[in-house]
Order: sequence, then structure tokens, then C-alpha cells
Amino acid sequence: MHPSRLVTTPAGERVDVDEGIWPLVSALWARGWTTVGSCQDMGEAIGRAGAAPPALAELQRGRAWLKMPNAHADAFLAAAAQDPELAVLIRPRLDRPDHWHCYTQRGPAGLLPNAQIYLPASQIGRVVAVLRAGA
Repeated sequence: MHPSRLVTTPAGERVDVDEGIWPLVSALWARGWTTVGSCQDMGEAIGRAGAAPPALAELQRGRAWLKMPNAHADAFLAAAAQDPELAVLIRPRLDRPDHWHCYTQRGPAGLLPNAQIYLPASQIGRVVAVLRAGA
């Protein structure tokens, strides 16, 4: 739904990545972390799909989304938290539009393998700068 580019993952697969989140995905890959999925504005994607309640689409509007293996998500969050401003924002607060939402889910066999991270798309540039500075 968003403008995207066809890129080659570190594993050699060809995938489309939204232009708006590409700088973050490429910075994650440069650190050796895997992404399983991404979107530059999950609220728009949810709203256009029409399968979820409008309130969920509104909650995620303007938020980029990453799906990552749990260990890689933990490493990414720890690296981003090295920046004092981002450290505060990574602590989820649903009442604050500038805060991140981070989820893991459990299934019958325990913790599912991937985490979901939603962050304001407006923060992508800062996150990329922090990741590249700490590489």
C-alpha cells in the first residue's frame, strides 16, 4: 500500500520494504538483526484493510511497525535506549502518542518467536542515527 523498494535481505531473499521505513530496516540489518515484517504507517494499513476496529487503526496511525525475532527486538530496544530521549519513549504509554508500543505474545506452547514494535514514524531518523552511531 505504501511506496516500496525491492531489496535483498542479508539472507539473500528479495522483498519489498516501504520507502519510509527502509532507512531503519537497513540500519537493523547492518547490526545483524533480522526483520520479519515492517510497515511505514501501520495505522494506514490497518484502516485500509478494514478488518480491525477503527480505534485500532487510529491508535497506530503515524506509527511504523517492525516484526522481529524476540532476541533481535530486545537487542534493538536496548541499543535504542542508549539514547536518553529514546529511552523514555520506549517505555510504552498508550496515552502518549510519542511513546513506542512493544508486544510479545504467548501461545499454547509459550512465548511466540517474534515481537511487534510500533514507533512514531517521525522518530525513524533519530533511531537510525543512534543505531549507526553505536555500530
